[in-house]
Amino acid sequence: MRKLFIIFLCPFLLLGCIEQRHNNVPVVTPTSVITETLIVPTSFYTVTPLPATLRPSVTPSLTPTKINTPTSDFQNITQVIFTPASPAICPPDATSEIEIPTEQPLGGPTMTIELPLDGTTIMTVLNNGGVKQIVRFLSKKDELNFRYEDLTNDGVPELIVRNWYKDSVSVYGCQNGEYKNLLIVVGRGVEATPEIIAIQDLNHNGVKELVIEMTASHCCTQIMDYEWNGERFKSLVKTWNVDNFGGKREYLLYSDIAELGGIARARVADVDGNGVYELILDGGRPSYTSGWLGVDGPWRMEKLIYMWNGENYVWYSQENYPPNFRFEAIQDGDTETLRGNYDSALKFYRAAIFDDKLKSWTQEAWRDLLMQNEEAQLLSYPDINKMPFNQKEYDQLAAYARYRIMLLYLKQGWESDAKTVYETLVEKYPQGNSGYPYTELAAAFWNEFQSSHDVSSSCGKAMNYAVNHAEILEPLGSHGLFDKHYEPEDICYFE
Repeated sequence: MRKLFIIFLCPFLLLGCIEQRHNNVPVVTPTSVITETLIVPTSFYTVTPLPATLRPSVTPSLTPTKINTPTSDFQNITQVIFTPASPAICPPDATSEIEIPTEQPLGGPTMTIELPLDGTTIMTVLNNGGVKQIVRFLSKKDELNFRYEDLTNDGVPELIVRNWYKDSVSVYGCQNGEYKNLLIVVGRGVEATPEIIAIQDLNHNGVKELVIEMTASHCCTQIMDYEWNGERFKSLVKTWNVDNFGGKREYLLYSDIAELGGIARARVADVDGNGVYELILDGGRPSYTSGWLGVDGPWRMEKLIYMWNGENYVWYSQENYPPNFRFEAIQDGDTETLRGNYDSALKFYRAAIFDDKLKSWTQEAWRDLLMQNEEAQLLSYPDINKMPFNQKEYDQLAAYARYRIMLLYLKQGWESDAKTVYETLVEKYPQGNSGYPYTELAAAFWNEFQSSHDVSSSCGKAMNYAVNHAEILEPLGSHGLFDKHYEPEDICYFE
């Protein structure tokens, strides 16, 4: 019966893709220029709608977080408008039909492949004046295989070819009277052929961009954006790795890819109505069977947005879909606290206490639901409405939520309100209650704050308590491969 739950290689590869979050974007660094790109993949899979049992509750969703650095003034951008270049010189059109040889598919003549041409054949036909002929040829095969549009802003169209068989997207354009391969984006991993999702002037500077979606090893969905700079194609996407070691923020090397773990839908849209389009990844469903069945724990959909800052497309916001479990509301509150969105964080913490639509979590109950699906041969996500109420977990998370509310009030100087929350916490969760360890956690912070009035040293006491009582971290997360795993430093973010 366990045959339904075979775990593929993806769960291990997925670890490198999950939690690509960026809370800040650095100062502008020089833009890299490429002539031939060997980058990563998109899938043909569309995002499966969220299971009916994962419908949104009244609990708020995360609000977009704007980035406060000199390069991220998304509202006051000085945009450079490029003037059209002189038309490129191409080979003269052929006066007769050119024979176009096709490749024999790897699986034999009965195996269908989308583009039975290799790069050498395409280049030969183009340089013998057969551009119109090859466009007609490709049009008969499958219009999704290619595009014939002007990417270099000179009025002469380029041939953009997506080749599933060769696992690549190539751009063929004219230079000095002959066709050349101006850009090649090669997929990686399993079933990871790049896919053209848009060719349009997204940043409104007069030059069309080539937007490509890929899926790396079928586990991470990625989006890339390339634009002609007058000499070659360059990547407009910049994702920086941020190092906060030692309290000093350093912006490390960047990649040319925006990425979201799991299967997502890549698209472009003008989300703020200013005429400049954003890059969006929406989804995050696990791509392998055991993952989307829930064997590796509950998973959540996300929306990742990259916005144009005048130089590049950079991280703008990353939102979870509304929480379904009480522990997810807790995690969203902690995330919003870390981002400095205290009003939003407060709503999530209150939801964890008062929203009865949020479901309880019990590992044993989850496994029982999985087993019921397996025995009934149902290839579906567990019906979380069948998860029983767990009083022990509720008391633990509600107590923790009140502790975090106390911290928010103190951080904002509302000591009287914080005192009221602390006293309520002590009253509701006495010794013997499952929430009592969080009462002790709050007491460790509160007692230090009363003597020092220093949030940082008080946080130190709270984290020391978490180090010595690591069991308080488990109810907050660690419910599967996709869930947040808490460390003692996550208990108190404030310095």
